[in-house]
This record gives sequence, C-alpha cells and structure tokens, in this order.
Amino acid sequence: MIFEVDIVRDLPNRTGCRPFPFDDDCSLRGAITRANQTAARDTIVVPAGYYVLEHGQLQIATDLILRGESTFSTTVSGAGLSRVFDIGPAPGSDVLMEDLTIADGMEPGDEGAGIRIGSGSVVILRDIYVFSNVGQTGGGINNRGFLQIRNSTIERNDADLNISIDTNFFSGRGGGIRNWETGVVMIRNSTIHANSATAGGGIFNSGLMSVVNSTINGNKTYASLQDCSSDRLLGSCGDGGGIYTLRGSLRINNSTVSGNSAGRNGGGIFYCSSGCILAVANVLDITYSTIADNYILPELSLEHESAGIHRSGAAGTFRLRGVLFAGNDPDGCGGDPTTSLGGNLSSDATCHLTHPTDFQSVADPEVDSLGFNGGPTLTHALLPGSPAINKIPAQLGCPSRDQRGYPRSDGLCDIGAFEGQPIEPPGP
Repeated sequence: MIFEVDIVRDLPNRTGCRPFPFDDDCSLRGAITRANQTAARDTIVVPAGYYVLEHGQLQIATDLILRGESTFSTTVSGAGLSRVFDIGPAPGSDVLMEDLTIADGMEPGDEGAGIRIGSGSVVILRDIYVFSNVGQTGGGINNRGFLQIRNSTIERNDADLNISIDTNFFSGRGGGIRNWETGVVMIRNSTIHANSATAGGGIFNSGLMSVVNSTINGNKTYASLQDCSSDRLLGSCGDGGGIYTLRGSLRINNSTVSGNSAGRNGGGIFYCSSGCILAVANVLDITYSTIADNYILPELSLEHESAGIHRSGAAGTFRLRGVLFAGNDPDGCGGDPTTSLGGNLSSDATCHLTHPTDFQSVADPEVDSLGFNGGPTLTHALLPGSPAINKIPAQLGCPSRDQRGYPRSDGLCDIGAFEGQPIEPPGP
C-alpha cells in the first residue's frame, strides 16, 4: 500500500492513513505505525516539510519504501532530543529511503543518532543527506546489517566521547558511519564530509566495506592527550581522520581521500592489521584513487608519524595500484610497509613504492586543489603537464571511467581518481 503523509506535526495518534489517493489525517509517525502492522512492503510518501520528532525515534520494523520530495525540501529532525530512525530488530527489515534529509539526532549514551541499522536488515539510502547527528558511536549511521549508500552526503555528524555516559572502548568511533563486524557497507557516488570523532572521523569500519566513485574529505579526529589517557579506546584514540579500519575488509576504488586530519596517525586512513585490540588479519585495497592534502594536528601533542595512510601491524593485506599521493603533511605513508601492485605516484618516499612502474619522491605531482570538476563529487584535477598523466602501463589495466564518470581514454590511464580529458584542437 501507499500512504501519503499530510500532517507535518509529530502526532502519534494520527494513524488514519488510508491507502493513496484517500490519505487523510496521516502523520509520519502514524504512517510508519500503520506500515509496521502490515506484512507487505508499503510505501510512505513524505511531502516537502520540516518534520520534527516530539515523541522519540521512529521505529521501522517492516519492509518499507520511505520517499521524500528532495533533500532540500523534506527533512526529518530529531531536534537534538532523540535518534531519528531505528531500523529492524531481528530478523531485520528491507528498507529503501530516498530524497530526504535526516538531521539533528542525539544519542549521548547509544549508537547511531541519525540511523541505527540492526543485524539482518537491508537498507538502501539513495539521494539522502545525513546531517548534524551526534551519538556515542556511529554519529550519523550505525550499521550492523547490509547498507548501500548511493548519491548521498554524510556531513557534520559526530561520535563524541565526551558526551558518552558509557566508559567502554567503543565510544567515540565513527563520526559519519560506524560499520560493525556483522555489517556490510557499499558506498557509491557519495560524499563523507566534515564528520568528527575520537577515532575514525568520517568512517570507522570493522566489517566489509567498499567505497567507489566517492569523496571522503574534511573529516577529523579531535582527541587530545587527556582524552587518550583513558583506556576506553585502547590505542585507537586520535587515529584515522578520514577512515579507521580495524578488521574485516575495506576496498577503495576510483575515489578521493582529501583534507582529513588526525590527532595522532593516519590523517587520511588508519589501517590496524595487528597490535590493536580485536584486530585480526584483514584487507585494505586501494586502487585508482587520490590521497591528498591530509594532515596531522600537531597542537594536540600526541605522537604522530603519517598523514596520508598509516598501517599498524604487518598482518593482513594492504595493496596499492594506481594511487596518487600528493600534499599530505608531514608525509604520505607511515607504519608498516605496503604492497605495491604498480602504477602509483607519491610526492615522498614514505610509501616504499617498489614496483617498476611506480614513481616516488616526485617533487611536484601538479595536482589542483579539491573542487568541482564534473560528476557528483569533488575531485583533484591534474594540472597540465602533471607527471601522473598517462603513466599507468596498459598491462596494469584500469577502470573504464574515472571517479566523475568520465572515460579513461587514449590507451594509457592517468594515476589517481581523475582522468584528464584530451584537449580538442581549435577549429579552422
């Protein structure tokens, strides 16, 4: 059935929702209540409006399509009082959300202030804006099920150690997204921006995750020396401004990790393969991507080694192919060495690139600042004459298109997420 919301106020007793086109007296909470009572997969249409939750989180316990008008016009807000959506107690729910904003959730003693996804649930977020949610862990999204994020933005969410009433070491992880051991996350054509946490500012991953054609930028870990004196985080405090991956698998392809910052190690990415609590042999694969302008925050006075990617422990698998490192401060890589599969370029020698087709200690990779260069996400364009242009040998292969969706052309691909387009000769 299709229910159309016609009341903006959060009125739990307005459940008169009759199937479209006869809807009347139907609040968003009332529509979800009605849908939870049916066995079939229902659709709820949420018109333009600012829907403020006055009676706590919205519990989805059924298969459902939740469709707003657009991220600009339809907002569901926790008003800083509660989580916004809680999806799927066992055995889980199959949910599609599209064209809406999820904002201002607050869960000081719990996980997932914007969206909490339980084990067994399958959730697709399409054209969704998750904004300004604050929780103990997984500030924007906390996932234990299967999650697909497409054409969406996860922005300015926070996993705040200091608001937590719980002293366990899971606090403060994953400002934008927290993916647990049972979780699977696929991120496509999306942006993870300006989120913060004490570990894994943008993403904290312990399960299976892939990031394709996406940008992770401006995220941070803000832990201070005082924060890290507690054993709550057991070694992860201040690490992984963009991404912290603890175990499981993380694969990044045709994507950009840029302008993230950390209080200790891994301004862009922190990869803990051994020596960390709960760490097991795992996988980090990065292909045809750009790691640029990530940095360490020296004013936090923590020990620090690397800004682009930091690997802690020699267990597991860490492979690079077609990756461009540029402008990371103080350096591109740190910790235990990586395995190069070729076609990489770095502005310093810290990544220990040893493949015959690699380029390291390139003084100026000639990479433009992060900006709109076409496509749905921000990218770093290659400037004319960049040493990354046409440097991936044909035998290594490359994706047919770059992060923006532009063709990888003329036989030899460019290193990184951006493929420079051939300049058409002027007409007669």
